Amino acid sequence: MDRQLIDYLPEILKQYAEFKEIAKVEQPQVEKLWENIDRLLLEAFVQDESEIGASKWESIMGIEPLDTDTLELRNFRIHGRMLEDVPYTYGVLCSQLDTLCGKDGYTIELNKEDFVLRIRVALKRKHMKNEVGKMAERITPLNLIIDVELLYNTHRIIRNTGLTNAQLKSLTNAEILTYAFEE
Repeated sequence: MDRQLIDYLPEILKQYAEFKEIAKVEQPQVEKLWENIDRLLLEAFVQDESEIGASKWESIMGIEPLDTDTLELRNFRIHGRMLEDVPYTYGVLCSQLDTLCGKDGYTIELNKEDFVLRIRVALKRKHMKNEVGKMAERITPLNLIIDVELLYNTHRIIRNTGLTNAQLKSLTNAEILTYAFEE
């Protein structure tokens, strides 16, 4: 810290050894106080908050964190709850997904005839897939079937299709990654 307590004393007091010693002894405590104030200011923003801020927001919002949750996932969950806004429309849902996952972090498709809402979350956001599903459950109408999966097919999904290598050879890599195989 560049603030020294001795600098705040009047010039006449700076020359006494007692005041110099008091300032020297108190300096570490004041530095710690300034660090705590700086850290407290960061707690005001969800992106920058620490475990303390996350646990406070979770208690306010009634969110139960898992022991395995990272701070990033906890902040993602808190941010998602803060974004929830009534009334919920398709546009609002897309806007919230843009904010949470990024414009290229998901795809969304609404099948109005079958009442199915399909949301595909990119692999880079794989650990957030469950939170996207929970958010969609909270804010979409109850008459919709919500289907939240990863945007790309995994090896397990492709293996379980029963397709042979010869059949897969006829598809491009992009088609294999994004095709909606039946599991």
